[in-house]
Amino acid sequence: MTHPLLRQVRSIGQQARLWMVGSVFAWTVGMIVTSVLLVGVLDYVFVVRDIGVRLLGTATVLVSASLAVWRFMNVAYQERYDDVTLARRIETHLSTPDDQLSSAIAFLQQAEDDRAAGSAELRRVVIAEMTGRCADVGLPRLVDRRPMVRAVAYLCVVVILIGCLWWLDGRALARAIQRMVTPWSAVTWNRLELVDVSTRIAAGEDFLVQVGDLDGRLPTKVQVEFWFEGDATGQMRQESM
Repeated sequence: MTHPLLRQVRSIGQQARLWMVGSVFAWTVGMIVTSVLLVGVLDYVFVVRDIGVRLLGTATVLVSASLAVWRFMNVAYQERYDDVTLARRIETHLSTPDDQLSSAIAFLQQAEDDRAAGSAELRRVVIAEMTGRCADVGLPRLVDRRPMVRAVAYLCVVVILIGCLWWLDGRALARAIQRMVTPWSAVTWNRLELVDVSTRIAAGEDFLVQVGDLDGRLPTKVQVEFWFEGDATGQMRQESM
């Protein structure tokens, strides 16, 4: 049967693992969403058309996500939760820090008749003393929840920001994600189509063109790119509609 003191210490370890997993998950998701949001905002502000630049933005998000996963998962992987290590950490929170708790846990893992472990009577005294002290302290309250609280607070801020953006312009947010996932595609911020355009006009006549938005909402700014017959593609001109 497991000793009550050992059960207390292991209970601390289980709680610490849960809080660590929650913290790692919140930080990882928060950092990934933040990188997606930043790249999407830059794409929206500057209306990036170059596929190479869009590929670079997507690569930036992937690298940021990989670094976040490696950074926080690596911390969780390296965290040790064996009984003696946990006992040493708990000792720092006791009113009179010493190494008796870790010693008591180490003694509990030794056989009663182990001659190399020293006096069995002394080991029993240390175990009994620490069992009484820890019963008064309440070890489960010693789990540090601050990293988890900070991580969840950060994730909540990011989620609230995403929610506000979705409320303001959910279509643009969805389009930004679509452009980021498929940077090589022809997905644009507005799906425009030419409704009526003259293919040939007389010299001096006004050039008129009508543009429709398949999404039912015209953009605030539209740039028309054109060139005259006989000009090279590099001589393309651009004017605002």
